[in-house]
Amino acid sequence: MRHFLLGLVGLVLFSARVYGGISGCANTLTVGDTFTSYGTSNLTNGCSQADKSFTSLGVGTATCTAGSGCTASTNGNTDIFATGSLSASPGLVGTVTANLAPSSNIWTLTSGASTDTAPLDYVVQSNEACPALSGLHCVIGGNVGLTPTGSIALTAAGGLTQTITLVETFCINAATTVGCAAVNQGTIEAEITINGSTTTTDSTFTYLNCLAGSSVGSCNVGMTGIALTGFVSEIAVSDTFTLTRNSGEGATLDLTNIANSFQEFEESPEPSTFALLGSALAGIGFLRLRRKRV
Repeated sequence: MRHFLLGLVGLVLFSARVYGGISGCANTLTVGDTFTSYGTSNLTNGCSQADKSFTSLGVGTATCTAGSGCTASTNGNTDIFATGSLSASPGLVGTVTANLAPSSNIWTLTSGASTDTAPLDYVVQSNEACPALSGLHCVIGGNVGLTPTGSIALTAAGGLTQTITLVETFCINAATTVGCAAVNQGTIEAEITINGSTTTTDSTFTYLNCLAGSSVGSCNVGMTGIALTGFVSEIAVSDTFTLTRNSGEGATLDLTNIANSFQEFEESPEPSTFALLGSALAGIGFLRLRRKRV
């Protein structure tokens, strides 16, 4: 009996020290696929373990006007893949980054007056039963971040404005951003703009705007992300990009990747967990008291 109670205490205490994560996720998958299979050991995309699922993936109404070789985004020509690592921090399971990218070089404008825009929508969900330890409750918390990658290059200076804009909108504890209440919504906006006064290449995104609803959290100092005030189980995300090219400067606008990062944490043990631990300790105390009386 005593050994059983000691083992029970060890199991409860050990639970707080085990961290899940994601590894080996370097390959791409087509956006139309369902990502609830993440976390299994027989994945064909190279993932051996994941602590999040990506579902409801799809490209919304996309347009690509004028310009030669301009192709609108679709489910078939847009990819999503995940990267991440284990965490050594107590309570933090790890950070997983969802990367959205074209499967071919289509988020690019090279000629004429042209515009390319599309909303990329998906839902990220926490796997409540954390990997490697059944019964551990995991939730999304910490920082939700946005990191786009792209560039604008000019071969002539004509004084025109060339722009790549990205707006990320997300809604906490929701399966869609449509109709999201302002209190549950977060928005981050980043942009590269060149006015065409010199021949140059610019690959630095400037973060222009960040808004966080009262139930969401607060924007970080650089407006590159939003720190959640609490834990959530799912987040609906919509990343809308717009490339706007003015003709006459030999401009090349290229957006190569949109990265959204999410952190997952151990939630504080439920009352039943504390009750279990308390019962085990009380049982050990009773056994010791009885031994002394004997």
